[in-house]
Amino acid sequence: MPEKALDLFDTMTIEPDHVTLVVLLNVCAQLASDRAKTIGKKLLQQISNNYQNNNIVLNTAIHMLMKFGDIKSAENIFYSIKNKDNFTFGAMMKGTDFLDKFSNFSFILKLGYVENEQYEKVFDLYEEMNIKPDDIIYIIVLNACAGLSNYRAMNIGKQILQKNL
Repeated sequence: MPEKALDLFDTMTIEPDHVTLVVLLNVCAQLASDRAKTIGKKLLQQISNNYQNNNIVLNTAIHMLMKFGDIKSAENIFYSIKNKDNFTFGAMMKGTDFLDKFSNFSFILKLGYVENEQYEKVFDLYEEMNIKPDDIIYIIVLNACAGLSNYRAMNIGKQILQKNL
């Protein structure tokens, strides 16, 4: 089914709006095939021109790039976002799919810093956050703590547990 969405995109004669763009970026992330990566990169060019201030589109782009394993490009978008929200941090830390945030725990996807075993980067982002983390962020950070199990991880894990118990 996702392939059909890309087929339809190939026949479009107009530029996708922000809603269509989010759907297409998610389809590309889901497939992560060579074709999806090519189309995803093409869509990123439209984002840079038209949607620099749209966090939903930018967060979805980060999610897609993390699914592709293109961490550097995801970081570039992340650091270009002026008003980061919990979804932005979550997309970088774990590859969180914010569109499914409220449907049980299906929102936690496979790629991101945690799945790429870059736990220190999760901690760096967590400490950099200038907004109050939500439960999803805490879950992601605690997963990173479990993955690293060093002094820093234990301290951060203890802080989170003390704040939330």
